[in-house]
Amino acid sequence: MPKKLNYHAMLEKLLKSYASYNKEETGFMRKALELSKKRKIVKEALRVLKTDAKEEFGSELISRAFWFAKKKHAKQKRFSGEPYFVHPYSAALYLTELKMDAHSICAALLHDVIEDTETSLAEIKHEFGKEVASLVESLTKLKYIVSMSRRRGHNITLQQILLATTKDVRVILIKLADKYHNLQTLEFLPKEKQVPISSTVLEFYVPLAKKLGMHELKDAFEEICFKIVKPKIFSKIRKKIREKRKLKETEMDLMIKKLKEKVEHADLGVSFKKYRRTKYAVFKKMTQNLKSFHEIQDFVVLVALTDTREECYEFLGLLHNTFSPVPMKFRDHMTISQLSLYKSIHTTVIGPKHTPIKVYIRTKEMDRMVRRGAAELLMQSKADKKVFEKNVSFLGDLTSINFEDLPAESFIEFLKTDYLQDRIFVFTKIGKLIELPRDASVIDFAYVFDETIAGKAKKARVNGKLVPLWHKLKNGDLVEVVFGKKNQISKLWQNFAISVKARKEIQKHLKGKKIRERMPLVNLSFKAVNRVGLVKDFADEFVKVRANIFSAEISTSSDHAIGRNSFTLEIDSPESLEKLLKRLRKIKGIIDLKANYIE
Repeated sequence: MPKKLNYHAMLEKLLKSYASYNKEETGFMRKALELSKKRKIVKEALRVLKTDAKEEFGSELISRAFWFAKKKHAKQKRFSGEPYFVHPYSAALYLTELKMDAHSICAALLHDVIEDTETSLAEIKHEFGKEVASLVESLTKLKYIVSMSRRRGHNITLQQILLATTKDVRVILIKLADKYHNLQTLEFLPKEKQVPISSTVLEFYVPLAKKLGMHELKDAFEEICFKIVKPKIFSKIRKKIREKRKLKETEMDLMIKKLKEKVEHADLGVSFKKYRRTKYAVFKKMTQNLKSFHEIQDFVVLVALTDTREECYEFLGLLHNTFSPVPMKFRDHMTISQLSLYKSIHTTVIGPKHTPIKVYIRTKEMDRMVRRGAAELLMQSKADKKVFEKNVSFLGDLTSINFEDLPAESFIEFLKTDYLQDRIFVFTKIGKLIELPRDASVIDFAYVFDETIAGKAKKARVNGKLVPLWHKLKNGDLVEVVFGKKNQISKLWQNFAISVKARKEIQKHLKGKKIRERMPLVNLSFKAVNRVGLVKDFADEFVKVRANIFSAEISTSSDHAIGRNSFTLEIDSPESLEKLLKRLRKIKGIIDLKANYIE
């Protein structure tokens, strides 16, 4: 049986946590606590402080919302058997950890009262003002949409959450706090409900938290949900990590000891900590990069924290002079970041025991931003809203999309490719930075570069090399599009454009036109040990993906290995080509295999 709650102790903890980053309210917080016990908060607090009745103090507002919500939820229980009030209280308390403002904390305390009790929005507005009422109204609408969308898929839910966020980012931060506490008590729900809820969190809330720069919350979501969705894989990875973590962290300790001597001699203020990747993050690296667990070396990362940006680069030089850097394993996300709220230098060095060790270098301020993301930025930029809006500009971009034109089934795809996906940065020939979804093609680039002439794109140069329009771009590429005089849009473009903006413009152009076009040709070259049936094995795989052979060139060298050889194929999509390549690489005797589209 759950123990009886001490509400005065709960309120004291909440207000102390809030006052910890609102120093100017410390004195009033004590008065609010004292008067709240007498349940005469508004009248007595304002009389004691001799303030104008219109003036609001955060502690006073939170105190009133606390007792209001406690009274409204008095008769309700959770699946765990606890009083229902524990849930809004826990969400509000977590928001104080994120250093959120008083209106957000009040909205968290009140976010279920309209839906679950006989309370009107007008009453909330009268008691707590327009700002709190607006937040509660948005959260109530989201809850209603969630319940409605269970019968129609959760596309509408996600759409509304993001649209609400564009108006006030605090809505999504309160929603994330709400979701976090619900996940912490997920074990009390029936088993058949736990998996779909956890799957949705991994699919949507995890990348959204990451997009908002809230990596601590993202990690917490992953640890809870991955264990429920894939318990066997979770257990296997956890066991393997335990076996290797001690060795890796022992090597890191030796590395830290040596680095501390170096930074002290160089008069650099650097502190160290270790970051442990979640099991889900390790699982994603294995599946996305087709690696075994033994190939994953960065399940523990060494984090170096400095006081200034300049010291980050000074320490980088010191680190590389002390331990050998691994080639091609350096990324400067401090200057060019794939996530607008994420700033850090990534490098990998060979540690004292001769194994690769990944190192993140950033300032202490950047580290706070990495952990709390948008919530931290919101607090820092109270005086300058433009700073905040610039850093979460991806939310504002949502307003440029007409969601009503998107079929319901394509909305999730839109989120994954355009907004929740990791981004890449490429450069125009004059050095302008262009942000695109990961795996974007030249076609996607053209529509961001200039949508008025994008349809006339013929080919492009990437890093000086001539490439076709379906060429996939990578972070840091220098891109120059070659435009013609006539419109070049074809059905093929739909197979290679992944951004919603590009796909919509292409579909708009093709609408009503009956076009029969040949698919792009692919040159497939390979080396393999010569044997009977080899060509037949290739032909069988071509049939499975419905690839048409245009030409073939096969030659055998004297050492019984196939020398110069190639197939020219017609294939319907990049996905079919990827599937074909995976199958071909499994054929016995294959040594090397390459594929290139033919312009």
